[in-house]
Amino acid sequence: MDEYTRVGAARNPAIRGIEFYITYKQPYSEDRHIGRVAMKKIKGNEAVWHPPAFWLTDHNAQKLMDDLWHAGVRPSEYGEAEGEVKAMKVHLQDMRRLAFEAINESRNLTSDGQAIDE
Repeated sequence: MDEYTRVGAARNPAIRGIEFYITYKQPYSEDRHIGRVAMKKIKGNEAVWHPPAFWLTDHNAQKLMDDLWHAGVRPSEYGEAEGEVKAMKVHLQDMRRLAFEAINESRNLTSDGQAIDE
C-alpha cells in the first residue's frame, strides 16, 4: 500500500511541546519528500476558500494519533470511555455483592455476616 502523506509527531522538551514532521511518498515511485507548512497572509476577515493543507489516509491518521499518544498527549475528553468505566464499576459492584452472598451462603451467614440459626 502506498502511504502518500505521513505526519509524525515527537515530544521535544527543549520547546516544551510537540514537533511535527511531514513526509510524502510519490505514488508508484521511490521518491520521497519532506516538507513544511507555509502560512499565507490574507486581508482582514476575507473569506477565502482553500484546499486542505494536506490529507491523510485512515492508516496514517491512526499513526499520527499513536505518535501523539506516545508523546504524552491525551484527549481532553474520553467520551464513551467514561461511560464504559462507569458501567464497569457498576458491574464490579454487582459481582462483589454476588460473590459475598455466595460466600455467606456457603458459611450459613446472612448478608450482614450474622450466623443463620438452623
